[in-house]
Amino acid sequence: MAKSLENVRRVRVLPLDALPGHVFLQDRAWAQVKESQKIWRAHVFQFKENGCDPFLVLERPFLFSYSLAYLPHGLPQFSDISSLKILAQYLPKSFILRWDIPDEYDSLAVCQEREYSLKESGLFSAPSVQVPTTVVIDLRNDEDMLFSAMHTKTRYNIRLAMRKSVHVVQTERIDSWYTLHRLTAKRKRIAVHPIQYYKNVQKYIQKAGGRIYIYMAYVKQECVAGIFVLHWNKRASYLYGGSDIGWKSFMAPHLLQWHAIQYAKTCGMVEYDLMGIARSPQCDGSLQGIRRFKLGFGGHIRYRPGCWDLYLHQAKASLFCALERFRKRSHT
Repeated sequence: MAKSLENVRRVRVLPLDALPGHVFLQDRAWAQVKESQKIWRAHVFQFKENGCDPFLVLERPFLFSYSLAYLPHGLPQFSDISSLKILAQYLPKSFILRWDIPDEYDSLAVCQEREYSLKESGLFSAPSVQVPTTVVIDLRNDEDMLFSAMHTKTRYNIRLAMRKSVHVVQTERIDSWYTLHRLTAKRKRIAVHPIQYYKNVQKYIQKAGGRIYIYMAYVKQECVAGIFVLHWNKRASYLYGGSDIGWKSFMAPHLLQWHAIQYAKTCGMVEYDLMGIARSPQCDGSLQGIRRFKLGFGGHIRYRPGCWDLYLHQAKASLFCALERFRKRSHT
């Protein structure tokens, strides 16, 4: 797709340092994490009009000399397909531009209205990359109010873990946590990154001024569960976790989350994001358990429209999406 002179004047190509970093997935640190995988290339663009901030686009080679372009939680100024079409002119090798929409809604109906408008504009719904539905706790309330807002069973399980002498340790060492993370991934049949990926997440986030906190739960000397939590721009986010199912009755994950919530509040965070639940209460067994566990902490559900594709090369995009659907079915 050739660049028109008008559109060249409307777009700047900038270095990674230009990213403002209001959102973690739009920061230089995240670009460096993805580039460290050796399969992604980071680009920074800016629309000159309307005071639009610079934004990050990640590009990954897939089909022959073609690539997928991914806009992770790109800024809300992208309100229509015309902006994406202008951006696509700067990604000549891409057959799809996948937009992971950052906008959050308290109402599912309002979110669905947005999804309908995206479909009507000519975009195609795509598999989620970042979780589209999440649970967020407002940390501006005091600890007593946070605890009382939890489900009765969640409060009971936190106290039960304490009675069973589960103790929580904060550490910067990834190795023990990663062992549990891999164990959980194997049990749930989900993919897991090599350990170096998580070390890079820790390194680049902390270099950029954010923090990663790893909380480990022990029963006596036995490590039974662990969580990996991000602090970024007044928001704490539970990114990854792991546990040994043999210690399930000790309720260590409940106590871990409560410790992480308390510490996030102490550090001045205003929100704690439990990062991902099934949108519908009528989900299958394992997803239902995760949904029940996270909602038990008393947060509010936030809805995002998820990922939407602009097809830049119809045949290649259709083939790629068909392969994606096949791969998803084969892993369920």
